[in-house]
Amino acid sequence: MRRTTHLRTLVAALALAMALASVPSVGLGATGDGTQTTALGAGVVIVDVDAQRIAGSDRWSTSVAAARASFPAWEGVRDVVVASGEDAGQADALAASGLCWVYDAPLLLTGADVLPAVVGNTLREIVAANGDVRVHIVGGRGPVPEARYADLERIVGVGSVDRVAGTDRYETAAKVALRMGEVSAATDATMPSMALFASGDAPTFADALVLSSVTAATGAPLLLVRGASVPWVTGGAMNALGIERRYVAGGTAVVSDAVVAGLRAARWAGSDRFGTAVVIAQAAAGEGWISTERVGLAAAVPDALSGGVALGRSGGALLLTETGTLPLVTASHITDSGAANAVVYGGPGVVGDAVVGELGGAPSVPAIVSGSGSTDYVGAKTRVTARVGVNTSHIEVYKNGHMVSKQDVSSYSTVDLGELPTDASTTKIRVVAYAPDGGTTSSERSFTSLGYAWDDYIVIDKSDFRLYYVVDGVLDSTYPIAIGKRGWETPVGVWRIDAKYHTSPSGVFGPRKMRLFRRSGSAGDYRYSFTAYGIHGTNQEWVIGTKASHGCIRLYNKDILELFPRVPLGTMVVTRQ
Repeated sequence: MRRTTHLRTLVAALALAMALASVPSVGLGATGDGTQTTALGAGVVIVDVDAQRIAGSDRWSTSVAAARASFPAWEGVRDVVVASGEDAGQADALAASGLCWVYDAPLLLTGADVLPAVVGNTLREIVAANGDVRVHIVGGRGPVPEARYADLERIVGVGSVDRVAGTDRYETAAKVALRMGEVSAATDATMPSMALFASGDAPTFADALVLSSVTAATGAPLLLVRGASVPWVTGGAMNALGIERRYVAGGTAVVSDAVVAGLRAARWAGSDRFGTAVVIAQAAAGEGWISTERVGLAAAVPDALSGGVALGRSGGALLLTETGTLPLVTASHITDSGAANAVVYGGPGVVGDAVVGELGGAPSVPAIVSGSGSTDYVGAKTRVTARVGVNTSHIEVYKNGHMVSKQDVSSYSTVDLGELPTDASTTKIRVVAYAPDGGTTSSERSFTSLGYAWDDYIVIDKSDFRLYYVVDGVLDSTYPIAIGKRGWETPVGVWRIDAKYHTSPSGVFGPRKMRLFRRSGSAGDYRYSFTAYGIHGTNQEWVIGTKASHGCIRLYNKDILELFPRVPLGTMVVTRQ
């Protein structure tokens, strides 16, 4: 039986005090696109719904799977909408959701170079189930070439093929809206006097994707605007249809306040694309257009194009997720709305299996987000932090198979686990996350010791073109470098920084240089000799990551300016293959 989903605090006051005492730092978590999310106090965010995945082996078969789920056995399908599934044609496919509403039709996707076999076979299935079928193409001859039009006409049982298209995405969306008006006037489909607007020139079409499900649910056309203006074709369609209520999706970064004011529209926007999707879902549910019982989740536009249409037809809300984990705002909405069912659109490469598990109550796979940063090298010790997500109330930390820490945590927090001594070769850190009901997930990360005994030192690793700076035994920072070119290779050896200079920012050394003195002799009688080699900036920053110098180590100028004041004279340097 599915548990009732709600947000609840699972840690009593005494347990909270103990947990906070044992957690050195509980701070901010971050979504995959860098958006910061704050843990909800000491609470644990619980999501537990019946989840299913609708997906095919590619975007074409995923569109078929979503359409099939919405129209079982293709019963009653007399019209089919076809749009481009190519990345460049996404805007047309999103606007096509309006035709799907007015014709009560599934949306199938085609490629530009070929009509995918799975789509052609699906059309034949629909014809076999219903007799003659009309096909409506959305998009011009670029996204859907005439050859694809001909492919569709050749399918036996396709009674007619027509095209709804403009000279660009804005006009295509406007013409779809006008076609919706024509068809609804001639049928019993009642088209509302409202329209939904999204940016047609945003970096992604996430906002339009979410609106497409509302269009499929309500019949409100999806029109496109520019970030700072309303195309005349958009305004013309709005006036021709007598649109009275207007809603714009997205913040000021994608649609300006001037555009919203000019449209006399309400803005639906969150702090990021995930939050905007939630705002739209809440607004649509508040108006009674959709139900909160069922939600859909997508992470990429191509796999969710047909999903948005199918979900809207069933009255559900489309939300956005990251590939690997549920964002806080998405999880909280599912919890607060009391959703019972969730549909994930797209395969595991688009929406990971971990997300499906989280929807069903599993804790997020913990992310070891620190240690030695993005590199797997460490010094004699390393600082470990772990980021946890939904359904997580407790973690355990293991080093090389032995537990070194356990504590109660808040969902969506980053937990500082302190410094751990590392082994001479490889150290494996494993973090296990626990849900309140005992379910677990885990992640593991292996770190390789740089292998030097000094407290503070620099390693120049020629194999990966990186400089590693260790301070007090902990890898402090790492920078990309250029090294010596053929015939002028950077020598392998042990050095000491015994001189530092301010140099000309426009010169070959960039703004700073640290000179390397070469070590010779034996233990107890080492000598350090002046050399021409150094660690410095460059006036040719495009060479970083290559073999380009006369043996010196070059950094980006911003990096040498950051590193230079932090490295004291006498710091040891190792250059190695």
